[in-house]
This record gives sequence, structure tokens and C-alpha cells, in this order.
Amino acid sequence: MEESVLVIHPSDNVGIAKREIQAGEPLTGIQGSPIRARANIPASHKVALVEIGENRPVIKYGETIGLAKSKILAGDWVHTHNLKSERG
Repeated sequence: MEESVLVIHPSDNVGIAKREIQAGEPLTGIQGSPIRARANIPASHKVALVEIGENRPVIKYGETIGLAKSKILAGDWVHTHNLKSERG
């Protein structure tokens, strides 16, 4: 079975959905504790691998790509509704 999530860099706190992931589905291809998707996640979109606190960095490619608008839970879809620019 193909893994559902790609983690690009070991320090990333988000992974990339390799295909559409359904809410409740276990995320595969990640290290650590098992995580289930908390929402439907479109293919190529980000999914949180750990809890990310409000105004904390969202890390992809080993780099900060923005800040959490509010607390993001492991398994949440990460997109414009909960991700903001570092510039505000």
C-alpha cells in the first residue's frame, strides 16, 4: 500500500498528502505516534504531524513557511484558513 503522506525534511511539522486523504483515515509514511486525519485533506496539501500552537512556526522543507493562526492539532489540514504569513 502506498504511503499517504510525504515528509520532506526531518524537522518539518507538516507533511504533504500524496493523494486525497479522508477524515478519520490513519496517516501512513510518518514516524512516531499514529495520527488520523481530522478532516478531508486534498492531494498535495499540508497535514499537521504534531500540534502547532497559535503563532508558532509551520515548518516545511526544514524552513518556516508561515505561522499558525490558531492552534493546529496533529492530523489537521493546514491551509489558508489556519496559516498566516510571518508578516501578519
